[in-house]
Amino acid sequence: MIQNIRQINDNGINKKDVFFVDSNVLLLVHGGIANGQARVQLAAVYSAFIKKLLMAGCRLCVSVLNVQELLHVIERKHREIYNKTASPKVKPKQYRRVSSERKKLQRIQALLCTQLKETYELVPESVCEEDVIGFVDTYHSHCYEPIDYVLANHHAPMKLITDDKDFTLDDNVDVYTAQ
Repeated sequence: MIQNIRQINDNGINKKDVFFVDSNVLLLVHGGIANGQARVQLAAVYSAFIKKLLMAGCRLCVSVLNVQELLHVIERKHREIYNKTASPKVKPKQYRRVSSERKKLQRIQALLCTQLKETYELVPESVCEEDVIGFVDTYHSHCYEPIDYVLANHHAPMKLITDDKDFTLDDNVDVYTAQ
């Protein structure tokens, strides 16, 4: 099932529902790097929907795998910004050795982790051999990245706030999207 979050009113929310928030939405809402008018507007739509769910008393969950992905993307984006003025350009491991950037990024990531812990229930995940084998064995029947495959399989059936179209192909995932 696919639901457009722009069309869900307060009466359509059950406070007993549990929603997972995908890393792409986390990046829009909490990453601070939504650029361009369309992305800023999209971030506002997702943020408003998340607030609506919280106000209704719903549980909002985030997998620690998604947090790890989010922290990685933020580091990559900040390195790209740094490289716009750096000469010569630095690679990821070199960027991690730039002390001033490391301290700045640590502050950003610490603030982000505080926001996530205050807003969502962080769900621990572990990827085991069965997950890896299952991902490979069923590769022809899904469009997932490994993290998304694990998330969908560990928490099916699930309600997921995302703009990732890969999840729309899975009958065990109810997709809530602004797209």
